Amino acid sequence: MPEVWKRKSKHLGDRILLKGKTNHIEEVYYRSDIFCIPSTSEGFPQGLAEAMSAGLPCIGLKTCGGTNELIHEGETGFLVDNEQMLLSKALSALMDDADLRIRMGKTGRELVQQYKPDCMWTMWEELIHKVSKI
Repeated sequence: MPEVWKRKSKHLGDRILLKGKTNHIEEVYYRSDIFCIPSTSEGFPQGLAEAMSAGLPCIGLKTCGGTNELIHEGETGFLVDNEQMLLSKALSALMDDADLRIRMGKTGRELVQQYKPDCMWTMWEELIHKVSKI
C-alpha cells in the first residue's frame, strides 16, 4: 500500500507531511520541534548533528552507533530500543512537553559545538603536530 494511502486511512494527512527534498535544510530544522532518526546503522549521523545544532531534541535507537554517541539519554533526547511503541512513547513525551523540548534542544546545541569546523581543525592540527614530533 503506498504511504499516502496509509496516512489517509489513519487520518494523519494533515499531521504528517512528506515534503520531499530541499536545498534549504537549515530552514526546515528551524521550523521543526523534534528530530527523530530511527536508523539502525550510521557512521557519523550528519543530519542528527545538524538538527542538534539547530536546537532540536532528538530521538534515536540505542543500538545505532554514532546516534547513540551523539544523543545523551534524557539530556539531549531519548535513545530507545528498536520497537515501534517505545519510539512512539518518546515522540509523545517530547510532543507533550515544550519545556523538555527546549531544555534538551539547548543541551544538544551546546554538545555539538565540539564538532564545529574550527574545533575540528584545531584538533586535527594538534594531532598532526603531535604525530610529526614522534
